[in-house]
Amino acid sequence: ETNVRESLDTLRYDSDGNLVCGLPRAAPGFGFLTPQDCVPVNFFAPSLFTDKRFATRAEEDFLFGNVINTTEIKQQHYSALITGDLFEMGAGPAAAALGMEYRVNSIDSANDFVRSQGLSASEAPDVEGDTIGKTWIGDLYGEIELPLLETLTLNLSGRYTDTETFGNESTWSAKVLFEPTESLKLRATAGTTFRAPNLREQFLAGQAGVIGGTNDPCVVPTTANDGGVYDPTGDSRSQRVIDNCVAQGADPFALGLQANVLIPTQTGGADMINAETSDSFTAGFVFSQQFSDEFVFDIGVTYFDIDIADTVEELDPVAVISRCFNDEDNLASPFCDRITRRGVNASNNTIAGVDASFVNLGLQTSKGIDVNARYGNDFNLFNRSWELLATLTATNYTELKEQIDPDDPVDDRVGEVGFPEWSWIGRLDFATGNWDVIYRARFIGEFARDADDLTESRNRTNLEACTLLGGPVADTGNGPCVKKHFGDSVLYHDLTANYSRDDWSVAFGIRNIADEQPPLITQGEGTSRFNHVVQSGYDLDGRSFFLNLQRRF
Repeated sequence: ETNVRESLDTLRYDSDGNLVCGLPRAAPGFGFLTPQDCVPVNFFAPSLFTDKRFATRAEEDFLFGNVINTTEIKQQHYSALITGDLFEMGAGPAAAALGMEYRVNSIDSANDFVRSQGLSASEAPDVEGDTIGKTWIGDLYGEIELPLLETLTLNLSGRYTDTETFGNESTWSAKVLFEPTESLKLRATAGTTFRAPNLREQFLAGQAGVIGGTNDPCVVPTTANDGGVYDPTGDSRSQRVIDNCVAQGADPFALGLQANVLIPTQTGGADMINAETSDSFTAGFVFSQQFSDEFVFDIGVTYFDIDIADTVEELDPVAVISRCFNDEDNLASPFCDRITRRGVNASNNTIAGVDASFVNLGLQTSKGIDVNARYGNDFNLFNRSWELLATLTATNYTELKEQIDPDDPVDDRVGEVGFPEWSWIGRLDFATGNWDVIYRARFIGEFARDADDLTESRNRTNLEACTLLGGPVADTGNGPCVKKHFGDSVLYHDLTANYSRDDWSVAFGIRNIADEQPPLITQGEGTSRFNHVVQSGYDLDGRSFFLNLQRRF
């Protein structure tokens, strides 16, 4: 920011008619490093509007720099374990284990002066504090395995966990394994878990960001803004939204008529969150063919049912704003406590900040099926001996319910962005001699928001984004449009070749051969960056090539 200001505030012509900037630096430096010479910057260069770059490299070097963060994470781990047989049973000895663990975790993450002081040029505060914290966790646990029959085994375990900041909890687990034949295994598990928030979730220092000003529903929609005059015929906001805006001190018929500003956001750790707890049940089978030595074939299918209470999750600031104004009357939604306004006159009372720090979700459940299969075979081809190995890992979700607050309705998110109904990874390995060729296919199913969760927008910018992203717009001139919330299934193809010798190896290949691009959605409809879906398994960079060399000494 200081360089931007210097270039603008001191811009002038010198005696020869040349553009210059900066202040004379004739005074002694007293041992300090001399600042970088000011560079006149042309903020009207055509390249800024065509290539999004400044006209010269000197201008970019003067305005841009690197932000440095140094993070050190330490863990001290102490443990003790005793194992042995307790007594004999008809089908074998009862084996047991007793143990303890004690861990001390710490984090020290420091930013450079520019980031910690918010000195980068930004419309909103761009400040990130240092993340510093330390905590301990202790465990006592025991496990016993009982061979009830030659074909039936019962495993029981328990754990007591004590934490510095989240109290203590006891958890248990029970597992049953039944092998009626040599080829078939039936298994089931039930139990509970306890997870204390990690260092990032507890101690992450506040990180600043911004979102577009039109995400504030109190801002007059562009279709209701007729040259700075409010036109009610272009406003489709609900009466609840209007009333909540007034209750929060904003004028929903004047705010944003002249201009919009970005909305500052803040994310970070929270010391008021609780530990996660869960109850789970799984059941399934594993079949391994035993009738032929010519090939190997295994398949396992597992049904899972998991309920998690107090899930720790980082909020989406766009969702926080939307839920505050749309969910409840009289600003009764708990999300409204996370929004502050500037406290000026109602026509200019824009949002001053949104707290999107970690919170505990009321309840999260998941049900579905996991499938794992493997096929292996040796064969001869072209006078060479080959080894073939094929594997498949697939997951089908039948239920992914989420309840953010105990008073909120339960939302089933199966089939929404980031939660496909089906996903799978298949792999084929062909090995001969020193060579190993691997083909991998990755599938992510289609997604779409539930009909009850769809929101409309009449903002002109959103209408243009709808058209660009492929969202349905009944009338592109007037709207409204349904925000882009859906995407097709994606199938990625990867190919890798490995060559190995005694002490070295080389691997090269292509990821995402077909150059599939990540789906595009409207900001706020899911986890995204620049409208590209992220954190959901999609490739963000398209096709890529790689070469790895390894030498063993």
